[in-house]
Amino acid sequence: MAIIDHKGNIRGIAGSVIFRGYGKKNIVQGKSKTYPLTAASIASSTEFGLISSAALAIRKAFLPAYRYYDGPAVGRVTSAVSKCIRGAAGTVAGERDLHDGELSHLNGLEFNANNPLSAVLLVKPQVEQDLSGTIKVLMPAMNLSKDMKIPKSIKGKAYRIKVRFLLTGFNFRENYYEYVDNQEISYDRYEKTAERIIEMKGTVPSGCMLVLSMSLSFYSFSDMDQELVLLNSVECSPCAIIGSWQAEAVIPIGQPILEVVDTAIRTCMDYAGNRLLAELPNKIVQQARSATCPRQGLFNQTPNKSVLSALISNEKDDVGIVTGKRVMF
Repeated sequence: MAIIDHKGNIRGIAGSVIFRGYGKKNIVQGKSKTYPLTAASIASSTEFGLISSAALAIRKAFLPAYRYYDGPAVGRVTSAVSKCIRGAAGTVAGERDLHDGELSHLNGLEFNANNPLSAVLLVKPQVEQDLSGTIKVLMPAMNLSKDMKIPKSIKGKAYRIKVRFLLTGFNFRENYYEYVDNQEISYDRYEKTAERIIEMKGTVPSGCMLVLSMSLSFYSFSDMDQELVLLNSVECSPCAIIGSWQAEAVIPIGQPILEVVDTAIRTCMDYAGNRLLAELPNKIVQQARSATCPRQGLFNQTPNKSVLSALISNEKDDVGIVTGKRVMF
């Protein structure tokens, strides 16, 4: 319904026409049309929802490590997860998740770019997983007065520095994450340290990918009782992912979960990826443009391919190409 306001301008919707004002101008605008999407675009949008949900789960899991994050951190984590999933060789959108991805894109991901870990800690720890699956971190010898660039805002207050390694297992297909191990090393501000090997312990749940973070916490001493006082803030809370490893055995996408787990040690994720993947085939059939959505008979003609592969591969990408046609220019 459109109305005439006190200035005599028409505002609102009348049939297929929208009346609105902009400054001193009256604008008449047609309603925007909704065009049906292709099967591939529906699959792509579903995958973006999966990526965003997985990135949110990772940010929540590592909150105890990074404590404070800068604004663009949300986009950085989502971008890294997107590269992992979309870089998975031999997969298609709608049939893959982070368990299929190339996790190397997570390595080096900073949760707070105001003072990133790589800029504060000037030496780089070496991380490896041995043949038995044990993850080890080699901390090189350091002279903290030279090898750690403490921000000026807390440099005169920081007397104690703690380095934390947090190893977390993620199982997106079973919708949980679990803290496998958490180890800390405490240093004095001007300490000179020898080379040290940290061995991450704990039992890794079956089907869990592993992600290792490293964070720095700066402390001063209270004048009253000499207790440690945390100095970390949004301006300085260095934390980054320094290693990630895929699971050796993981259940297929869509397989029901039969194992009874102890929820006291496993944190259920608010992860929407499994639901989105389960709903995708029906969503494509119901909403995709008819030219890009195959008839039901196509499913029976492609027994060696998944339904989704059949749906997406049916979309033509050679429209307008006619063999033998000569074009004059």
